[in-house]
Amino acid sequence: MPRRSSRSALSVKMAELSLAAPQVIALRFARALAAGATPSASDWREYSRMWIEKVEASNESAIAGALQMAEMNRQWMMSLMRPWWGMWLDPAALMRTWTNASRGLGSASTRKRIEHSLSQLALASVTPYHRRATRNQRRLSRRALRTRRLT
Repeated sequence: MPRRSSRSALSVKMAELSLAAPQVIALRFARALAAGATPSASDWREYSRMWIEKVEASNESAIAGALQMAEMNRQWMMSLMRPWWGMWLDPAALMRTWTNASRGLGSASTRKRIEHSLSQLALASVTPYHRRATRNQRRLSRRALRTRRLT
């Protein structure tokens, strides 16, 4: 299977999330409506699970984003330092260093690397929400089907 680019992976995850989240909200709302004024113990567990998952997803997203930013900073610093280190080993590298530095952020390869890094950052931040929403959609859909069959 060919590997997906970070942009297309992000697009797929966002599309799946935009479909799964409203379904989860609807299923949970229907469950709360069915419970009425006296929710059962399993309803209370579902409510607390909902809030715990939101906090966990938020924390995981923040951590994943911070780790991706640290990796982006490391890569950026390496790309800036590599020409200067190479200059001492290869005198001809001095000319390449000045030529590349004069291009700055305007070069297509630099823009492409930055775009890829930002896509990776967004993907890392969205993944915890996507994972939980799609998992909840499957779990709650199965439960709703089971409940309909019993009645």
